[in-house]
Amino acid sequence: MQSKTTIKLSLALFLALCLGSYPDRARSEVTFEPSEFRDRAILTAVPDEPRALVFVFHGTGGSSRFIDRPQTRAVVDRLYRAGYALVSADSKDRGPRNKWKIKDAGAKSNIDIRDMLALREHLVETTGIEAATPVFTMGMSNGGAFCSLFGYVASANGVPVAAIANYMGPIPAAARALFDSGVPFPPLFIVAAENDGLVSLQTIRKGVGILEKGGTKIELHVVKEQPLTRNNLLDTGLIEESNADRLMDFLHRGGYIDPNGSRLYKADAPLTRTDLEALLKPALEAGFQRGDLNAVLVVWGAHQMRSDFAEQQFSFFERHMGVSGR
Repeated sequence: MQSKTTIKLSLALFLALCLGSYPDRARSEVTFEPSEFRDRAILTAVPDEPRALVFVFHGTGGSSRFIDRPQTRAVVDRLYRAGYALVSADSKDRGPRNKWKIKDAGAKSNIDIRDMLALREHLVETTGIEAATPVFTMGMSNGGAFCSLFGYVASANGVPVAAIANYMGPIPAAARALFDSGVPFPPLFIVAAENDGLVSLQTIRKGVGILEKGGTKIELHVVKEQPLTRNNLLDTGLIEESNADRLMDFLHRGGYIDPNGSRLYKADAPLTRTDLEALLKPALEAGFQRGDLNAVLVVWGAHQMRSDFAEQQFSFFERHMGVSGR
């Protein structure tokens, strides 16, 4: 049985890998305004004439700053250029896991849902966002699950939710009772990964099947593993050129990849939390940054936020904007 110290260390390593540190070159086009709402850190960016409002939700261990990570920036920059207002908030739970509450679909009993509904009303009162402005939600992992739950519950309570974008998150079981009662689920854009050992592709496909049978419009993208090459690493935008060759050499010498870049580490299997932690520790000891390892996970099709679906998500949101969009 693991000791509490071992569990805390394991969690710290895993969260370090999820959060990462990244090159400075990919700066956002958006300037976010920091504030607080109901004791939560908030980041907002509202254009002069907002066409829509997008809620962005972090994953386990994250914060409102998730919106300013490189992989997220590619998506939100595209949306902001098209007139979408952006808001990102901390989950109410701030430790040790910093997770959104996804087991309760109550608009009043779930404090995260309740506060996000109130945050929307606050933005309507204090910015150019109107009550009829279309609302979108997006998130990663636990935030992907919450963006699905919050978007659905908000829609059921009269908020003009146009669509949801869920990256690597399950469709919460808490939504099932509402769905079974006949309440329609908003259009859903999903990005899943074949080597995700934290939220399995099978679990996501099962939820998709249930929703599609009920008439939900769903666009599912499945990330496939690619060979680990220098160019593929650099294409992620998460690693400096000076580290790419050194990282390739480290992974090859360590037996993680073969000379062609094919994965030898846990080959042909999803990468679990334990696998990720076991990879992170020797890499950090060798002087690599956490963002370097996140680049590897993106190429391997594991549990990571993606920037390569920015245009597809934007197109999906645009198709479902609705008549209330200006």
